[in-house]
Amino acid sequence: MTSKKPIFYGWWIVAACLIVAVVGWSLGTFGMGVYIHVLSEQRGFSIGSVSSAVTISYLVSASCLMTVGSLTARLGPKPIITVGAVVMGLTVAALAYCQQIWQVFAVFALMGIGRSCLSTTSISTTLALS
Repeated sequence: MTSKKPIFYGWWIVAACLIVAVVGWSLGTFGMGVYIHVLSEQRGFSIGSVSSAVTISYLVSASCLMTVGSLTARLGPKPIITVGAVVMGLTVAALAYCQQIWQVFAVFALMGIGRSCLSTTSISTTLALS
């Protein structure tokens, strides 16, 4: 007789972190080229302006990373990753409604917050806690 052992709970956490990485990085890091192209082609914004907004996004993300790490350690990963996923989803959707360049800058700045919540900092803190 063989009894099935349950899957170690740590593997579920690793799988969840993999999903966070794939979705967060697809939308927040590797999607930037798509956003730049579409916003410049469809809305008529210059590539330089949209690229500047992307740079702001990366700067906001970098400035939030220390806070994200300490908040993840203190509050746990669920609220931080949830906030990141919601903010990332809303900002990607909001890009379709940007009519003015200041809106693009605002959306990309908020996207930086979402990216920092879905970053390697939150993922490694999550894995370290488990």
